[in-house]
Amino acid sequence: MLSSAESPESLRHAFFEDLQTQLVEVATDHAMVHAGVVAFANRAVVIPGASHSGKTTLVAALVEAGGTYYSDEHAVVGADGRIDPFPRPLLFRDPLYFADPYDGFKVGIDAVKAHMVVLTSFESGASWRPQRIRPADALMAVLAHSLTIRSRPAVTLRALRTLVSSATSYSGARGDARETASMIVDRLAG
Repeated sequence: MLSSAESPESLRHAFFEDLQTQLVEVATDHAMVHAGVVAFANRAVVIPGASHSGKTTLVAALVEAGGTYYSDEHAVVGADGRIDPFPRPLLFRDPLYFADPYDGFKVGIDAVKAHMVVLTSFESGASWRPQRIRPADALMAVLAHSLTIRSRPAVTLRALRTLVSSATSYSGARGDARETASMIVDRLAG
């Protein structure tokens, strides 16, 4: 993958993709979820989702709203449900560019517990009207974005069950990232 990179940005993207593959293989006591993570006062907001669902944009808006950056791509979840930082540069895909989290962001260094799981994706014209969902439904949704469920099912299931049991989970399409971030911050404060 690295040898086929055509530009500095695509080389950087390829490097982080290779790093992700290696991390999944060596972090045998952790579950990996395709998710963004931002913390407020040591309470994490976890945003599972597929590529191109708007995770990075929402993560950036949450950091702009005062959150501490943990990841825009992967939640690294221990058996106790706590999430370790994975602060790679934020990858914005359209157009392809990176934002360096060490250039002005507060970056997490300690593991945090999930306080909220937000299952959402960008939908033009939508306004976030989330529905609270049960932990079992949140677990199924988070498992759908797990990178380790096939290679380490027992570890992954235990970690993610613990993660969702400590969090309030919401589902619903969103529009503007800043507006949604503001609503998330209000719910955290309430």
